[in-house]
Amino acid sequence: MQDRQAWIRHGQELRRPLLVNPALADEGHVVVVGAGLSGLTAAYRLREARPDVRITVLERSDRAGGVIRTWRKDGWVGEFAVNASRPHPAVWRLIDDLDLMPSWQPSRAEARHRWILTEGRRHRLGLSTMLKLGPGRMLRGVRTARQGGRSVAEALPVPWLADAMTHGIVNAPAAEVDADLLMPTMARYGAGPPMNRRALARAVRSTYRGWTPRRGQMGSLEQGMQGLVEALIDALNHDDMVDVQFNVDVPSAEAAAEHAGLSLASVLWAAPRAEDEAGPELTVVVVGYTHADAAAVPIGYGTLCPDPTSPVSGILHESDVHHGARAPPGHRLFRVMVPHARWDGDEDSLRQAVETMLCPAEPVLFEVLGTRRVPQVRPGHMRRVAEHAAPWSWIGWSATGVAITHVVSEAERLADLMRQKPAQ
Repeated sequence: MQDRQAWIRHGQELRRPLLVNPALADEGHVVVVGAGLSGLTAAYRLREARPDVRITVLERSDRAGGVIRTWRKDGWVGEFAVNASRPHPAVWRLIDDLDLMPSWQPSRAEARHRWILTEGRRHRLGLSTMLKLGPGRMLRGVRTARQGGRSVAEALPVPWLADAMTHGIVNAPAAEVDADLLMPTMARYGAGPPMNRRALARAVRSTYRGWTPRRGQMGSLEQGMQGLVEALIDALNHDDMVDVQFNVDVPSAEAAAEHAGLSLASVLWAAPRAEDEAGPELTVVVVGYTHADAAAVPIGYGTLCPDPTSPVSGILHESDVHHGARAPPGHRLFRVMVPHARWDGDEDSLRQAVETMLCPAEPVLFEVLGTRRVPQVRPGHMRRVAEHAAPWSWIGWSATGVAITHVVSEAERLADLMRQKPAQ
């Protein structure tokens, strides 16, 4: 579905391939592998589109949500991974359909600024930053990206800026990240929209419910993004046609089909695959200070650090960003990303880096939340993914998206495909 209305519903997300076998619409029972945000949203939208279809969700761990996990302790609230979503109508529709709109709030306007720390200097990201880099250099990068299958380093030939952007999204150097995946609009990956970019942007904005986002704003739930997972699980658990099973490890689509007693065409894979290259690991740490101690840290969204000698690749200002309280009164909370490729595992070196990047005061909170992997998306990733021709379908973070907007929009597009076959 690539008509004008589809573009208004999904915007530039339609540039991403939909790796769904049309035969899935002929199945009366679908098995979804993975109870992360992608699998849960797909199951929810499938049931909405086809009330006649039975769904089994298989999750290898003992919890739902995948990388989405909200940490709470003594008035502190932080995220293990995703902390917000950029404005997109598919996300708004999901939030509204789950009755979460009252707690869905825009990020604070005063926290819109982002910085890059390189060679001891802090650069504020913005149009002026891009202009300083030189239009000629940027134009050459765009032309290179449009050849397809190139790295972000080639598309954005400014090493410190490119590395900062990719570390902030997929925790990897820009030379190891696919430009088609991260910047499909610039790379012109996939079919273009049936209207010019400004007209499309206006049309997409007109579909928003709730508040209208200002430039640079994100949206998040007051008490954390885990609330989205909990709402999805609650909706699925109250549906007699859905069976969510935990602690079921199926290493392949074939194993999933065998477990459920179904054909391969019934499998919707929404989890990491055993045959994929292992992605980079990073440890996530939350750090808290009093307002007085952190007074010198500017209010903002966060700071990225592409310097490979630093164990910290980025710091998000959790309590600055959200309208809901993320720290006890009189305190600020920061989330620190620590790539294992740049860290020796010594907590003292990490504390020293945090002291240098934030403030020299002793934090009142310093807690390791855990370690997670990010999908490996080397140059050419989208080209390889688009060649998927197996009878089973493939969606989610490890396929065509690394953000909430990607997987939520993808689930709607999947549901639209299923709607093409009338319910029996």
